[in-house]
Amino acid sequence: DWLFGRVHGRSKFATPAELAALLAPEGEARKEGWVDSDFLAQDWLEEGEGKFVLNHVHADAGWFATQVWGFQEIGGERRYVRNVVVAKGDKFESFKMIYDFVSE
Repeated sequence: DWLFGRVHGRSKFATPAELAALLAPEGEARKEGWVDSDFLAQDWLEEGEGKFVLNHVHADAGWFATQVWGFQEIGGERRYVRNVVVAKGDKFESFKMIYDFVSE
């Protein structure tokens, strides 16, 4: 599109062990320059089957966005959260998106 350019993405379920391997210093995410730390694997509540949604997008314009979706304890409450890392070249921005549940 006009804003982000052409992007290629994939999503899958990942276990904590799979996240740790991906984000390890010798893991694919570090080797490929998607992330610079293990931020994406931090603070998760392991629930149910113990899997998280892992989403990775790369753009023809040279940037990457990698996200992990799940639940974390924020301010004493269980909240839906996405840990996100956006990378381009040697620059990385990490942030946490915390969602509110609003019933009808």
